[in-house]
Formats: sequence, structure tokens, C-alpha cells
Amino acid sequence: MSSRSVTIGVQLWSIRDSLKTPEDFAKSMARVAAMGYAAVEPCLPAVVGPAEMKKILDANGLKVCGSHGPAKRVLEDVDGLIADHKTLGCTLPGAGGIPKEMRTADGYRQFAEGVERAGEKLRKAGMTFIYHNHSGEFRKFDGRNALEIMAGAAPSGALGFELDVCWVQAGGADPAAWIRKLGKRVPTIHCKDLGIGADGQQHSMPVGRGNLNWPAVLAAAMEVGVDWYVVEVEDEHVDGDPFKSLEVSIENLREWGVE
Repeated sequence: MSSRSVTIGVQLWSIRDSLKTPEDFAKSMARVAAMGYAAVEPCLPAVVGPAEMKKILDANGLKVCGSHGPAKRVLEDVDGLIADHKTLGCTLPGAGGIPKEMRTADGYRQFAEGVERAGEKLRKAGMTFIYHNHSGEFRKFDGRNALEIMAGAAPSGALGFELDVCWVQAGGADPAAWIRKLGKRVPTIHCKDLGIGADGQQHSMPVGRGNLNWPAVLAAAMEVGVDWYVVEVEDEHVDGDPFKSLEVSIENLREWGVE
């Protein structure tokens, strides 16, 4: 890989059971930083507010690379969304999906159009709203999937995409090809693996423990200029411990040249 500067972060959903009190949050951020992670992606609202979160993260040398929160907030409270992310020093507010009732061709289009309407305020704040996919976004609606519908409905770039490479693969698509297809609209990728567990079923796994074509994924990410490589562990863990899964994931990314 090239030596272009990138940053490895962690989606805090990965360790949600260790973030239930402010004290837990502070201890867990110290553990994450000690592993070598440079950034976190919190789920908002969290057990600590934005100002307190910023203090804890600063104390551990951690940045906020993005966030996941209620999708409708960008449509209904963009000013509050911007204010919270200014406090956090974060330019990539986002959502991990849209409500189930909106997962139709019209729903995806209307959501993206709403982000586009909020775009002027987001741009003035130096922000882009990022959308995180699961496998369902690769369902076709008259020949187009949800990502294509949303990208077309928000042409200014106010809406970016946080491609979760595991879920792209689970949706039957090629993660490297989709990183290239969306190009500069992908400031962030979610890094987790996909493989077959002991039960014979498909599971998400720590990076390097599944079957994704990581050389192809990382080459595409470097080619289009992805800035943030965000590890997320959801399903199968190393020894049942999500912190060990985070450790294995960052070790493998570094071994492959991501620094």
C-alpha cells in the first residue's frame, strides 16, 4: 500500500456492553487507545453528552471520525446535529440505516432528498452526512439498489457513504467495486470480515478471520482516498471477547500496511 496517511478507528457499537456508565466509557476509551486506535465512531445519544465525551476522548488522544445516530435527525434537527458534532470536532455525522418503514425505493429517495435539502447548512459547517449500509441496501428496485437511488437523489455530495465491506459482500456485491463506484463519496469504510461459522452459517467476524478479499478492498480504498478505516465487530468474537476482536482486527490491518 501507499504511505498516504489514513486513520484506523473503532465503531463503539462493538463494545456497547462496556459503555453503560460514564466510568465504563472512560475505562473503555483508555483500552481502545492502548490498542493503537486513533479514533472512535460513537452511537449517539451516548451515556455521556458531547462535551463530556470530547473531554474523555481528548484525554486518551482519540478523535471522533464519525457517528451513528437516528437517521431522521438530519431531516428534523440538522441545527442540533451540527452543534453536537462541532462540539465533538467531527465532520461526518451519520446514521447506521433508515427506519424499516422507509426501506422502499421512495423511502430511500425521500431520505436522500431530505439530506440534500440540509446540504447547505452541512456544507457551511464543513460537514458531510454519511450513510452506513447493511446487506438490504443491495435489494434491487426496478434495476437500481438503494445506494444508487440515494446517490442520484443527493447529487451535490451532501450525502456520503460509509461502506461496510462485510455487508456489501453479504448483499451479493463486490466491496472493492463499490468503493470505486462511489469514489470520493466514501470518506469512511467499515472493516469487518465475513465467513462461515462453526454452525455452517454466514457470520461477521474480526478482520482477517473470514473470507473477504482484503488486498482488493484496501487497494480500492487507497485508490479513491478513503480517510477512515473503522473497525466494527458484531457477531463472532475471539474467545467471546469483543476487545480481543478489536485487537486482532487492528493487528491485521497494520500487518497489511494500513497505518
